[in-house]
Amino acid sequence: MKRSIFTKAASVILCIATAAAFSACDISGLFGESASESTIEVTTEETSSAAVTTGETTDYDNETTEESTEPEAGNPYERFITDFKEAVNAKKDKLYYGPDVTFGDDKAPEGSIGMSLANWSDSFSYVLFDVDQDGMDELIIGGQWQDNDGVAHIRVYGLVTIIGDQYRIIAAGGDGNELEYLGGSMFYSSRTGGADLRLVSIYEYNLEYKCLDLVCEMEIHSKAGDEDSEYVYYEGQGGLSRSEVLYRGQEAQDKFNSQKIAAMEESNDLLGADWTKESFK
Repeated sequence: MKRSIFTKAASVILCIATAAAFSACDISGLFGESASESTIEVTTEETSSAAVTTGETTDYDNETTEESTEPEAGNPYERFITDFKEAVNAKKDKLYYGPDVTFGDDKAPEGSIGMSLANWSDSFSYVLFDVDQDGMDELIIGGQWQDNDGVAHIRVYGLVTIIGDQYRIIAAGGDGNELEYLGGSMFYSSRTGGADLRLVSIYEYNLEYKCLDLVCEMEIHSKAGDEDSEYVYYEGQGGLSRSEVLYRGQEAQDKFNSQKIAAMEESNDLLGADWTKESFK
């Protein structure tokens, strides 16, 4: 299916939609607190997180982008980009929820998704891309990078859409939570779930509710001193809910690997795309 990619001059935990969509996309407990990123050997495609936020300064730039100083007229995400830049420069908050989120008692509304404001360098990259094929581009803040085997990946720090006249952050990665666009309507995440737990998940973009639905998830339990990790596999049951344990051990790994390989067979039109670099200054 052909996708439109529009780059504009101008110059991460998962789904949010209108109030009517909350019942379909329960996002509670999706991402835990950040922790140091680690490599998980789930498939031959699994690599260390080379571009997620850690305790060190991370360069989120894409080397192949063209830098601009002001968003081009007609960019529907100009207001979001400008407000995001101001939030990063202010260095006051840990997360950015978008220019249309109203805080109550200094708290973001329940269900809101926040992009990390920590550890940005002097610029970021973005592309406008119609993920759900509804004729309206989504904003993807992130970039393309290559792993040690030379395989290209699309890292996502923020996936943003427009609902009515307001911006909504659908998904965010960074600070130990890796989010990657696989192609088509498929996304992959690898995130911390505690000191001894990591979760890897496959999500599909819900075209009706503009959120990410869980396809499958695997828990990887690793304790210090143990030579082997424990693997537990679940499947999605609508929104972010998941089934009871379906597979363990090698069966769990094999099932998750097959799901990820199938998701990666979707056409990824963002590979080789022209990303726009935007300066924070």
